Amino acid sequence: MPISPDPRAAAAVRSAHSRALTADKAARADRHRAAIRNFAAEHGITIGELARRMKLKNANAFYNFLHGRSSELSVATLLRVCDAFPGTTLDQLVGRKRPESEIPAPAITEATISITAPEPAPPDGTRLLETGPMVSVALEDLSRSLQALRMTVDLVERDLARVAAALDPSVRRSSPA
Repeated sequence: MPISPDPRAAAAVRSAHSRALTADKAARADRHRAAIRNFAAEHGITIGELARRMKLKNANAFYNFLHGRSSELSVATLLRVCDAFPGTTLDQLVGRKRPESEIPAPAITEATISITAPEPAPPDGTRLLETGPMVSVALEDLSRSLQALRMTVDLVERDLARVAAALDPSVRRSSPA
């Protein structure tokens, strides 16, 4: 005879899980509210001035969010803030600080290339380009730097997709994380 789960225990687990999700969402919203307030304070502007610089008709979306009448700002609103204040990132606006360990260090190395007069090419034209060891090292360094740049761009795109999904659940991820 199969053992059936106690419906009261299952309901208690669902209820506890729901409370944990609600608490997590509330904590995230509070962090986002603090980040918006800090952003305005750092720029020495009021929330109304922030809305004016974004060319909004009014600041109701901000006031509703900051006073708890809405749980989040739309991604479109946050992107408009970024457009109105060049150099602003979504991380700043949602209060996310990226740990240094997540930021890959670029592969920057020094290379010395000496330039000498080329030897005359053989008459058959077989040796059009000769690369010495220093040129090879420089090309390898350049290749590693480009790889690091590609990785950085991929991380930024992934993080942007995560932030967009966190702020707007209707946004679907375009690439696996």
